[in-house]
Amino acid sequence: MRKTLLTMSMLAMTLTMSAAAPEGLITTQPEGELYGEVYTSAREFLVYNNMPGRTDNTGYNTRVVINGNDIYLHNIIRDYEGLDSWIKGTITDSVAEFPLPQPIYYAPGTAADGSDDTVLYAEMFKAVKSGNVKDIVADTENSSLRMRWDGKSLTQILPGSSTDDLDYDGLCGMANSDHVYRSYGSQNIRMTIWDSKPAEPSAEITTSKYTLTFQNQWGSTLGRRVNIGFTDNEMWIQGLNTYLPESWVHGTIDADGNVTLESDQYLGLTQDYFMFFMAAEYASGKYNFTPSVILTKDGDNYSANSAMLINLGNEKVNGGDGMDMQNVTLTPFVEAPMTPADPMLLELSFEDGLSMLVFMIMPLDVEDVPLDTDRLFFNVFVDDEIYTFTPEKEFVPETITDIPYTWDNGDSYLMAGGDGLFIAAVEGEVKSMGVQSFYLNGENRDNITRSAIMSDSFSGISIVTTDSPVVDTRYYNLNGIEVKNPAGGLFIKKTTRANGTIETTKTLIR
Repeated sequence: MRKTLLTMSMLAMTLTMSAAAPEGLITTQPEGELYGEVYTSAREFLVYNNMPGRTDNTGYNTRVVINGNDIYLHNIIRDYEGLDSWIKGTITDSVAEFPLPQPIYYAPGTAADGSDDTVLYAEMFKAVKSGNVKDIVADTENSSLRMRWDGKSLTQILPGSSTDDLDYDGLCGMANSDHVYRSYGSQNIRMTIWDSKPAEPSAEITTSKYTLTFQNQWGSTLGRRVNIGFTDNEMWIQGLNTYLPESWVHGTIDADGNVTLESDQYLGLTQDYFMFFMAAEYASGKYNFTPSVILTKDGDNYSANSAMLINLGNEKVNGGDGMDMQNVTLTPFVEAPMTPADPMLLELSFEDGLSMLVFMIMPLDVEDVPLDTDRLFFNVFVDDEIYTFTPEKEFVPETITDIPYTWDNGDSYLMAGGDGLFIAAVEGEVKSMGVQSFYLNGENRDNITRSAIMSDSFSGISIVTTDSPVVDTRYYNLNGIEVKNPAGGLFIKKTTRANGTIETTKTLIR
């Protein structure tokens, strides 16, 4: 975690041994018409510790440049970090052909450790068996990546040469200078130039706040605020997608007031993925897409007849915690003071000259009702005093005391791990560290309610009394989501005793 300041002498040690990038490496955007939103899917390959891994990666974004008959693809090896390069091909008779190998990465060697230059290539591979041994080798007979081109979409043409294992047929992989496969690659690549925009209601729409409550596939109850507005015979919902909170999902209202939300609603791009609203059913431990979900009206409330997903791509179920919603209900939100739940302390440690507190802030009130995350904040305490983080000491972007739940900086001593997990660190060995949540109630956000201060001590002063009987035990996953019947993994165990003390520990359940 500690920041390292490079001195001039250290910089001098890293002077490169060679500054000659390989011929053909394209690291600047080529001339031509740029298509910056290209929906892409492929079967991705990764070999780690000699174990192959394969997954269908759907709905990620890439870039394409077309200049006459020349065509360029950006970062053809999707999963290798640090790439920012293009491969070049030519379109002839509705086929785009990319002769390989082509260089896609270059890092010069350094004088400090005597390392050589690193050059990586995109190259075509196939599987070859010899007895019980299977090798991934360069496909010299089918050395080009060939793709059908219809003016909008590219679809890989598989050569059929990897007869020993068709899973590897047409594998466009990463190679070193000796044409040896280097763990990463893609196969069955499909790209479509994207020209759709997320739907939006008219600017004059009036919305009201609703509380969205749902369960995920693990049975945990979650919730948050959403905005709902109506135009003619349509309902518009804003806030279902926490990654794109400004995006809208819309549905058609029937004569009884029930609302049909169609699948395949495009919500926008985030973290280089195309995101969609999809209706689904959950059975036998998995989701399957359905054409629509119906919100049944009951007074001012609505309940969904099946699951709803915020999905990466629209080809297969692909999401994460908080992106799958079962047993959805929508109820009008009535403004009333809400007190945030107490933070959960996970670990207090002293390491590498830093005192560090790991904790969880859950976006719930004391009665497990969802809070507006943009109204939820917390303070960190050091030696029983509220602490202010500064750019000079803790490398935060700006001086900050009241820290928002939405804090997402990961390159400082105040780090967010996502889903309410935080790490706070300060230089030196202190006596104690703690945290307290607070919530801004009311339309003017001027009615502040606070949780208890949860703290721990390095000196052993904060000793939990264990002779008081346990009155409540709950388990949470590492994202802070309550798990009713934990099994097979690492969980956070929260024990409440009759005297009011709370113990929070990590526990491994087998």
